Amino acid sequence: MSRTQISTLVNTTQTVTAQVNYITYANGQQIIKLTHVNINNTICNHCWLYNSNLATNFKFKKSQINKQITFTATIDTYYKVRDNKKVLDYCLTKVDNIQFI
Repeated sequence: MSRTQISTLVNTTQTVTAQVNYITYANGQQIIKLTHVNINNTICNHCWLYNSNLATNFKFKKSQINKQITFTATIDTYYKVRDNKKVLDYCLTKVDNIQFI
C-alpha cells in the first residue's frame, strides 16, 4: 500500500490522530504500527513509526496498545520495494508532541 492520498502534504507539519495497534522491535529499535490514521482529515489505514522518526526519545508501552494518540509530524517520502520494483511511499517524520487521548 502506498499512502498517495497524503502526497499533497509532503514537507508540511500536520496534526495526526491514530490508534496504537502493535509494538515490536527490529534491529534494536522500537517499531509502532498505528491504525485508523487521520492526517489533515485524510484517513490512512495504517502507518509505522520508528525511533528514528521521533523528534524526541519516546518509548511506547504494551499497555498503550489500542489507545488513541495524537502528535505532530512532518510528511516525507521514501522508496520501498514491492514486486521487485521501487515504489514511492509517504511517511511521518519528526514526530513530536505525543499525547494519549
